[in-house]
Amino acid sequence: MTLRFLAHTVEGQRHIGAVLVPEGAPAGSRPVLVWAHDGDQGANLEADLWPLVASLDLTRFVLVIPAFRGEALTYQGLVFASEGEVNPWEGDVEDGLALLNAVLAHVAAANPSRIGVLGVGRGATVALLMALRDTRIRMVIGASGLTDFFGAFVQQRIEAALQGKYAPLPGWQAFGRHVLEPLKAKQRSLGEARLALLRRSPVYFADRLPLGQWHHGRGDTLVAVAQAERLAAVRPSNFAVYLYEEGAYGLETMPGSQARIRTLLELL
Repeated sequence: MTLRFLAHTVEGQRHIGAVLVPEGAPAGSRPVLVWAHDGDQGANLEADLWPLVASLDLTRFVLVIPAFRGEALTYQGLVFASEGEVNPWEGDVEDGLALLNAVLAHVAAANPSRIGVLGVGRGATVALLMALRDTRIRMVIGASGLTDFFGAFVQQRIEAALQGKYAPLPGWQAFGRHVLEPLKAKQRSLGEARLALLRRSPVYFADRLPLGQWHHGRGDTLVAVAQAERLAAVRPSNFAVYLYEEGAYGLETMPGSQARIRTLLELL
């Protein structure tokens, strides 16, 4: 596969993304898969992406890897940073869709009618929100992510954050700076804050989700399984939710999850 880095503009700021393209692929021949990263430090392609490519057999895809605003892609010691202020989930969606558009415009092998999104943790929520925003996305796969910012699990962490106690959730401190601290300082109204929560809560629009899967471990101590159960209660029939008795946070903890994802990706 050939690795390329793309610079593109999002809301007037310079962003960076990467794309992996199968060598020699004819024009329009390859499905596109956006990978929405987890964590707070951007994405390290060697540490984060290469193992995923191997475990899920992603070499046939045009892989799209955004560096969300204010974060960076790292490769072989080089750092490629995107401008802007970190805005977890809401800004991430804008950035992922903007890079997808850039790839479709400049990578000939990409097939615009075969697009999927994959994410874990913070990226899993981004994946759902991207699929809800853009009807070109035919498939979405996520694991260990938040789905409902009005649910008890998230509301408890919001209350703690308003007291200065931040949970170790990826994206949470930046979310606090962007939404919760302005609310506490009365620089943002309660109505504006509730709208910000709604825009990050895919369960309220789940009937519009495309074909997909969600994976969550019942032993997850970082993101409560109740978030997945909430999604399971409102999902459409073509979207499967798998709960793993022995699973924790991350696909590698959930036996059989990667095989299920590989099987689904064959349909893209």
